[in-house]
Parts: sequence; C-alpha cells; structure tokens
Amino acid sequence: MSFVYAQKIGQSIAIFADTKITCETQATHFFGTETQRRVHQFGLIKNVIVSKNFCICFAGNNIIYANELLQQVKHITLEQLLQIALKLHCRDINNGVEFIICYADGNTQSIFLIKDGECAKVSTGWIGSYNAFNYFQGVRNGAYKQTINSNIPYSYEVQAGTTASTAEEEKYQELFNAFYKTIFDCGDISVGGFAIPIFFDLKTNQFWYKGYFRSFSKAQFTQMGLSMPMYQGPQNGSFSILFYQSPQDVGIYIPENNCGIIYNHFRPDCNDYKNRQTACFLTPHLIKINQLDFYV
Repeated sequence: MSFVYAQKIGQSIAIFADTKITCETQATHFFGTETQRRVHQFGLIKNVIVSKNFCICFAGNNIIYANELLQQVKHITLEQLLQIALKLHCRDINNGVEFIICYADGNTQSIFLIKDGECAKVSTGWIGSYNAFNYFQGVRNGAYKQTINSNIPYSYEVQAGTTASTAEEEKYQELFNAFYKTIFDCGDISVGGFAIPIFFDLKTNQFWYKGYFRSFSKAQFTQMGLSMPMYQGPQNGSFSILFYQSPQDVGIYIPENNCGIIYNHFRPDCNDYKNRQTACFLTPHLIKINQLDFYV
C-alpha cells in the first residue's frame, strides 16, 4: 500500500516515502527473477525526482500505472501531466494508484494530490495507508513518543546531521522524525522499508534526496569502575543507516556489514531493459564495498 506524505514549508517542499512493496503487487511478474527478489527485499523508490523542479510520488496496488505516468513526463506541460495522472488514477479508483505531483522553483511551490477521483492543489497531502497517516498524526500530536520501538528491544536511537539553520529546515526535521517513527512502528504490514526524504532547496533551485544518519544500539550496562564500550557492532544487533544526499539516484550504506544499496535504473538481468512497463522505476541492487568506494 505504501505511505507518502508531502507538505509545503515556507518556500520549500518536504516529501517523504517508504520503500516497501508487497508481494501481491501486479508489477512483480514484470521484473526478472533477480530484480524481483531485490524489489521484494528492499522495495522501490516511490518519490521519484524526475527533474530538478519536478517530483512524482505514487502509492497503491497497481504501480504499473505509475510507470505509465513516469514515461510521459518529458516534453509535456504541468497541466497535461496532471490530466494524465488523473486519468490513470480513475481507471481503478478503489484498487489503482494515487499520485502526489510536486513542482517547485524560485517563485512557485505547488503540491497536487490525485486521489479519490479528483486532482486538487494542496499545501499538505498524503497517499497510501490511512493507518500509517493516522499514526503519523499521533506522533506529531504527542500521542506516541518520537523514539523507535520495534528495532532492538531495550535499545536507543542516535540521530546525526547538520543543525537546522532555517525555520524551514527545523520544520522539515520535525516532520522527518515523525515519518521515520511511523514507518517503523505504525503496525501496518504494507508500510515499511527505508525512509526516503526529499527537500526542495531554494538556494540551488532543485529537489534533493536529503541525507541523514541513524544508528540503533542496545542499551549498555556495566559495573561501577569499568569502562563502557564505545562501539557496538552487528554481533549484538546494532546497526546504522547512512543515507547520502543526491539529486537523482538513492544511495544507502550500512557500515556494520559494509553493504551499500543503490536505487537507480540499473537492472541485473538485461532482459529487464526490454520491458517498458517497469523501465522508469528506481530499483535496488546490493553491493559489498567499503564506505569510501561506495561514496565515490
């Protein structure tokens, strides 16, 4: 089902999506065996930066419709794009696909919600799981605590990154924390995977996959007078997620296992390139590599 959320923040737009794809999706048989295995394990990017000023997001069961929309982005106007998105959505309102389309430049920041048979210009919009959205609102309103519960029992979470320098960035971080908590702990099995954040940067006049770092470790206890271990590794279940900032492809690195996950248009099976019905999706591939080489 997915959960995607977008909100205008001053002269910026923040967009968040999960990556989980459920096995029932009608897209599975359109991938080769290896690509399908990786999509089931790591999901897809559902908030796709198609140009520096456009972002298209999708949720729902029939994601082949999302690929149809992504194929038609070039050389059409925003109005035409919205019309096509609405037609695709209305093919099957109950079980089809929902869209959020965002456009931003130095003068205009717009969010369009294609849902429930309508296309509306909004300041805040969400698509996908109602349960996830309801939980997300509960986190924001203080009904649920911000820290993650479901990763490691008796654990704590460490967040790292640059300090917010503007009111927009501070609001973005608040929304991201609530979204991150939601996809882990909302209880909807159709929502999950990685948190994929996008932020429109007014200075560079473009959308970015915005970087972040999260680390999860078990709480440590030691006797008085003994030193506390400063590092915990995968042996005790600790793990980190390093999300690289990028204007196009998505890169995620897990230092404890020397694993990098890249979402792009690469396919492990050359026959996948012949299938236009899934050609526009950013699919994952996993590589064992050191952190510096992965970054390069």
